[in-house]
Amino acid sequence: MIPYFSPPRKMQDLKKLDTYRKTIDRIDNAIIELLKERFATTAKVQQFKSNKQLPLLQTQREKTILARLKKLAGKKVPHALVHTIYRLIFTASRLAK
Repeated sequence: MIPYFSPPRKMQDLKKLDTYRKTIDRIDNAIIELLKERFATTAKVQQFKSNKQLPLLQTQREKTILARLKKLAGKKVPHALVHTIYRLIFTASRLAK
């Protein structure tokens, strides 16, 4: 059985919900802009490593990044989520051309 959730009935509730949604949209936009910047920067790093004949994959660097970000997340963001998101980002960065 699907639980029934009644919609907010007061106009002020709808306005508050709309404010929350706008905040989420703003955060999502910022995340995308930061990802674009991150991918542009990782492309430069890949080019630099290629020119200097350095190994493209540095697993210790990725482990260090994950540890730092999990510490930054503290108890506010699940560490498994941080791990999963950044593993996807690392993989996508390597695959991007």
